[in-house]
Amino acid sequence: MLDIYKIAGRFLKKMAAKACGLCFGWATNYIKSVDWDDTDTVMVHGMIAEPFKKSVKYYNHAWIEKGDMVYDWQVMEGGKLILEERPWMKPFYGIGFPKEVFYSIFEPKDIVKANPEEAMLLNVRFPGEGLWTQDQLDQVQQTHREIMMRKELGIDEEEDDIWDDDEDFEWPPDWPEKYKI
Repeated sequence: MLDIYKIAGRFLKKMAAKACGLCFGWATNYIKSVDWDDTDTVMVHGMIAEPFKKSVKYYNHAWIEKGDMVYDWQVMEGGKLILEERPWMKPFYGIGFPKEVFYSIFEPKDIVKANPEEAMLLNVRFPGEGLWTQDQLDQVQQTHREIMMRKELGIDEEEDDIWDDDEDFEWPPDWPEKYKI
């Protein structure tokens, strides 16, 4: 006899596996909508633990922190799929996690936090979904400082390009004009 509950459970697990990785695109879209001068909002890349499991397994993840709140794809957009697999998330659905709760449940590690401008520069300089490293953030911050200094000094980028490997580079269509160099 067919066990409809086993079949439904397998289906939910397969769908949850497909959802894995959607957090990076969601967080990127969220940070794109934030004013670049917003100092209260950061995009975060890190590894989070699968909560409430006997053996701890960590996964790559991206989320947004704004003040004392954490917003991520699973509670903001995950819908029924996530809530059926993780009913304990229901109180947070659509409103996000208090930061303290998120950090205690998911035990994030290897965290890199970037303000809106740094996040967009990281996404352009190091495209693809995956974790940022602190070295990548340091590179972007250093390059940004150099660009701002060159602009203040009136140094032409054509004369001395600090991003040597960008011959095929094109700015994304929604990139703010004032940040195109």
